[in-house]
Amino acid sequence: MHLGGTAGSISVGPLHGNYPKGAPLVSDSTLIRILYMEDDPGLAHLLQKTLQRRGFVIDIASNGTDTFHLSQ
Repeated sequence: MHLGGTAGSISVGPLHGNYPKGAPLVSDSTLIRILYMEDDPGLAHLLQKTLQRRGFVIDIASNGTDTFHLSQ
């Protein structure tokens, strides 16, 4: 799933494996992973730390090229 357009875009997809109890899961064994594109480093860091504390796996990209490579 993809939300947004340029900076501030979010892509969400599943990861498979064993994860901590209480982690946000799509199913019993699929963790939610987020790819977020944000050109403001401070905002990106804040969002990344907040979502990591809630159990999400989050990758941050600062531009379209990085986003493309991380999404592969």
